[in-house]
Amino acid sequence: MLGILAALWTQNPGVLPLVPLPTSVKSVASKPFLFDKWTVVTTDKKMFAVSELRSLVPQFKLAYSAGNAKNVVMFQHDAKLGNEAYTLHVDFDHILVRYSKPAGALYAIETLKQLRQGTSNQFASVDIQDSPRFKWRGMHLDVSRHFFPVPVIKRTLDLMKAVKMNVFHWHLVDDGGWRLEIKKYPKLTEIGAWRKGTGVPWSYSDINLAKPVPGEESYGGFYTQAQVRDVVKYAADRGITVVPEIEMPGHTLPVLVAYPELGCTGATKYPGNSWTTNVYCAGKDATFQFIDNVLDEVMKLFPSPWIHIGGDEVDKKWWNACPDCQARMKAENLKDAGELQSYFIKRVEQYINSKGRKMIGWDEILEGGLAPNATVMSWRGIDGGIAAAKSGHEVVMSPTSHCYFDYSYDAISTEHVYNWEPVPPSLVGKERNYVIGGQCNVWTEWIPTVERYDRMVWPRAFATAEVLWSSAPKDWDNFQTRLLPNVRNLDSMGVAYYLEAPSIPCAFSFDTKPMTIYRSDFNQPVFGSGAANAQARDWKLVLAQQLPMDTPFYLAYKRGDGTLGDAAALYQSSKVYPLPPVMPANGLSVEVIKGKYSSVDEFEQAPPQAAVPVTDVDLAKKPSGDQPFALRFKARIHFPDRKFRLYVTSDDGSVVKLNGVRVVDNDGLHGAVPRSSGIQAADGFYNLEVLFFDAGGASSLKLEYESDTVKREAIPTSWYYQPGS
Repeated sequence: MLGILAALWTQNPGVLPLVPLPTSVKSVASKPFLFDKWTVVTTDKKMFAVSELRSLVPQFKLAYSAGNAKNVVMFQHDAKLGNEAYTLHVDFDHILVRYSKPAGALYAIETLKQLRQGTSNQFASVDIQDSPRFKWRGMHLDVSRHFFPVPVIKRTLDLMKAVKMNVFHWHLVDDGGWRLEIKKYPKLTEIGAWRKGTGVPWSYSDINLAKPVPGEESYGGFYTQAQVRDVVKYAADRGITVVPEIEMPGHTLPVLVAYPELGCTGATKYPGNSWTTNVYCAGKDATFQFIDNVLDEVMKLFPSPWIHIGGDEVDKKWWNACPDCQARMKAENLKDAGELQSYFIKRVEQYINSKGRKMIGWDEILEGGLAPNATVMSWRGIDGGIAAAKSGHEVVMSPTSHCYFDYSYDAISTEHVYNWEPVPPSLVGKERNYVIGGQCNVWTEWIPTVERYDRMVWPRAFATAEVLWSSAPKDWDNFQTRLLPNVRNLDSMGVAYYLEAPSIPCAFSFDTKPMTIYRSDFNQPVFGSGAANAQARDWKLVLAQQLPMDTPFYLAYKRGDGTLGDAAALYQSSKVYPLPPVMPANGLSVEVIKGKYSSVDEFEQAPPQAAVPVTDVDLAKKPSGDQPFALRFKARIHFPDRKFRLYVTSDDGSVVKLNGVRVVDNDGLHGAVPRSSGIQAADGFYNLEVLFFDAGGASSLKLEYESDTVKREAIPTSWYYQPGS
């Protein structure tokens, strides 16, 4: 692994692997600084930054020194710098760190770590001035749907520290479980922290919260107040504020199972489930007394300036049917349930403000009128953030489009995250200053394990950190060069990060000319195998590989522990059909297959219920109603270009085949996400097959084409020809 890092440094000697990119980086005409047994430290106070420095070279003592010795690391306080700003000067005989607050000193050391040259104790000579663009650079973790123990939380904080993220948004309460010990209300964790069963798979329709019974399966957990204090201190040492989220007035199922009297009068229980309403009754004074008591304990544990109250996805139908809520609306002269929600939020904010804290909530807290001092976290796009900023409220941007890391990498790639701009162009002048930052969100319905958590967060969080810290112009190629060594450094922490498949301009070739893959085509060592399911140890380093004809070949990168990342499938086919003397009629046929499927493989050979002619690949012929179904499109197609890319976007799964070869695989249960493949094709006719299924809910299907001569667009219907017999 260290050899790979050294090789990467050699390949890009002019690009320092700094993520996030500092404000100013200038090279210094000097030999590198070398740590050795004589290196000393001078500082005016003991700081966590010094401990971090010593962890960098643990074999050396780095004793304190009061003098101006050479071979020294000097920390100098400078009150003129911003709270998180720092300067870092490195040359052959000293390192100078200037800072105003301990966070600045710590960030200087995190930058210094990235200046290490290969495997040595030498650090590149530079002069750096740096400060963040935004004050809120956050990461959110939902521990309600799936629970993660304290060591995982601490490792998250360590990883955040490394990229200068400074807010950990701890989503402690949701319908999946209550995760925080509250002394005054013990049933919150005795009952509300546990679900019957294994916890996997997640299902909203099967949340059975109950006190664990010996001998029966139970899933859950919670953090004691002692553990929380420990985590908060651990975070503070690393420059991180922990913002707790205590959901209200919705997403409160654990509370209402443990203390049903806090729910609406007349709420009915669903058969076979603990689920009734997940919304507090806004008409009962007991509800607000309970919330005040809980918040008292929360605010003693968390010194954060902000307390997050959720406020999202409130099912107001319960309030409309509840006599207590209706009485509240009449007494407070509220015209509808939206105004009742605003009353609820404002009342809670008033209590939080009375304790010297600020309230933050998801953008639904705008409904019915925004609380006077609230900070808005905009997740349903950017409109909520724009509205809040224009009305003079602080905003944390966290739109699903770029910040929801439970979404697949196909939907939100690392490059897509990197290209995010948190401040919308519609905000002008002082309005822009109300955007105080942003964060990535990790919702854990489909993230039950630490390995899955690692994969979904890293390396995308590097891009989030870059966006929120750096003001530099976007340069994806430069960022990739800086990113790769930092991704590889995750190996030493045991992080099972996502390692994308090698990018191949033309992964599928329909041509009899030999096709060869070279090591120089990739920015890191690449490994190949003729079998996708081969053991990682059996994948061989590729130097020059001629692709076999009419059989697949696979390429993948390896992590430092030898495990494989995602594999790219390559295929060279000799099947090319000449154009006929007389072109057939335009169009396709589509076969409708009724039934519920979770994979294309399940219906690929199934007999159709109907086959009808169509003019395009779309859902015009899908069955009526909401029943699940599958479609199988067939056509012959002629492509005008010899090299091109095919895209298929679908909800749920889809597969595109040319001459029987799977060229785009977008299989599985998922939302509307795109997949694509590059194709090299000799001139001729190709048998096209598009297989699609919808397992229920929303559905979509779109087939697109892109080449050097054609911008990405839907395939013209004139390219389709009726399939042969």
